[in-house]
Amino acid sequence: MRLAELQVHHDTVISTNNDYVDKIATLEFSFGDLQGHYENAQSANTELTSSNVELAEQVGALESANGEIQQENANLTSKIADLANKLSILHSEKESIADEHSSCGEQIANLEAKLQAAKVATTKVEEKKEPETVLERIAAKADEIDFSRIGTATEGNKDDLKRIKGICPYIEQNLNVLGIFTFEQMSNLTEEDVDKINKIIEFFPGRAKRDKWVEQAQNIAPKSSFFS
Repeated sequence: MRLAELQVHHDTVISTNNDYVDKIATLEFSFGDLQGHYENAQSANTELTSSNVELAEQVGALESANGEIQQENANLTSKIADLANKLSILHSEKESIADEHSSCGEQIANLEAKLQAAKVATTKVEEKKEPETVLERIAAKADEIDFSRIGTATEGNKDDLKRIKGICPYIEQNLNVLGIFTFEQMSNLTEEDVDKINKIIEFFPGRAKRDKWVEQAQNIAPKSSFFS
């Protein structure tokens, strides 16, 4: 009887042990599965950590770029403000120039009007004055002198009339243009002739008579000329 109980007990112990072995095997399988999950989790965690590092680097780069962009925006804002100020100044200068242009336009119009008036006045004066030069005026009055009485001469046989006191090169030229070239002609002049010639050559009134041109010419002219 005792042996039978022991046999039963032994069978029970063996059965229980088998149960524990099965449970241990199950636990070992579960542990292996959990170990695999753990390793996968660690691998995933490593990948996440690496991704986090990369993301952190990207975030840092983005923050740096954002800082540069903000600085550039600040610079652009400053430049825009400066350009706006310059544009305002240019607008002001443009308005000032426009005002000056308008004023200049009025001044030019006034000057043009004055110039036109001056041209009209000048034209009227020119119409009134004689068109010829001094020499032309003198030559035109040569027919007022009686050359049949005082004699005629030409450039080819002229005397140096500048030897007479009071006759300069300019006066000599005027006398020559009038047709008087020689001392002989000068010697034959009357007081009326002298006054007329003084006026024709536009010399100082009475100067020829005061300087005694006729008397000087008579003293210089060859004596034979009075009897030719």
